[in-house]
Amino acid sequence: MTSLQRIVGAMTAAMLLAGCAGVGGLGSIQATQQLRQGMTPAEVQQLLGPPGSTQNLGDATVWRYSLHEYFKGYVPHYLAFAGDPPVLRAWVANEEEYLRNQAMWAQALEPLVTPATSSPGSSAPGATGGQGDSCEEGTVEDRVECLQVELIR
Repeated sequence: MTSLQRIVGAMTAAMLLAGCAGVGGLGSIQATQQLRQGMTPAEVQQLLGPPGSTQNLGDATVWRYSLHEYFKGYVPHYLAFAGDPPVLRAWVANEEEYLRNQAMWAQALEPLVTPATSSPGSSAPGATGGQGDSCEEGTVEDRVECLQVELIR
C-alpha cells in the first residue's frame, strides 16, 4: 500500500469515526451562542437536539453533547440543569477531553499512516526539516502537549 493510500484511508476512517462521535451536525457548536441561563430542558433540546448522555448529580442533571466546530471536529460540551423546575444553570466545553480524544485517535490511526518499514536512503522518522521537529518523539500525549506549547509561542 502506498503512503498516499494510507493517508487517504486514515483520513476516511477519521471522518467516519468523527461523524459517529457527534450529536450535532456540522457547525453545531454555533448554537451554544444562543444558550442562556434559565432555559428549560425543552428549549435546550429545541436548540441542540437530544443530549448524547445524561447524568444525575444530586440535585443537578448534566447533559453531554458532542458539538461540531469547523476545522476542529467534535468538542464535548456539558450543560448543567438544576432547580424546581429544572433550568439551565451553566455549560462548558471540555477542551481537555477533546485533546485526550484526539490523541487517542491519532495513536489508533498511526499504523495506517506510518510505513511498516523504511526504504533504503529514506530519512529517519521525524526528520522533516520543518517547524515542530522537536515534537516528533515520545508518546502521542507528549507530542500533542509539545505542539500546544509551540503554537502558543
